[in-house]
Amino acid sequence: MKKEEILSLWNHKEKEWAVEENGFVGREIRTGIPVSDGNWETVRFYNFTEQEVCDMLDRDFVIQLKEKLPELIQQAYHFAIAQTPVKSYEHGRLVMDFCDVVFRKNQQNSFFMLEFDAGDNPDEFQSEYMLSVCYDRNFCLTGEITIESIWR
Repeated sequence: MKKEEILSLWNHKEKEWAVEENGFVGREIRTGIPVSDGNWETVRFYNFTEQEVCDMLDRDFVIQLKEKLPELIQQAYHFAIAQTPVKSYEHGRLVMDFCDVVFRKNQQNSFFMLEFDAGDNPDEFQSEYMLSVCYDRNFCLTGEITIESIWR
């Protein structure tokens, strides 16, 4: 699949496909998916070339990701709340905000992840938890959750 086809299926133009070198994660390719009412969700590809991204995505996957993303976010959120020891509370309730759809090169058991900001890390100054829930290519939970502490 070509980059222009991917962007067309996600209602994007070429200028909404950014490639940059990021000191923390290496090469980052960034675009977005329209999900509802004019809202967009960011899609990030870490350490892939543009050609590798285009080779791994096919038309059916791209369309389904766009259609299923709101449902997948809710599923991942509820799964993460039930499984994770990270608890960030605000006014007595768990706070975890969806951030991005993430593809990481050489991910062992997952094809993509949904990443959430799980709040401040109380053990590290100016650090927060990022929690990722992993999915396979068929949009099924793999049962894998990763938690990283990152600098703001």
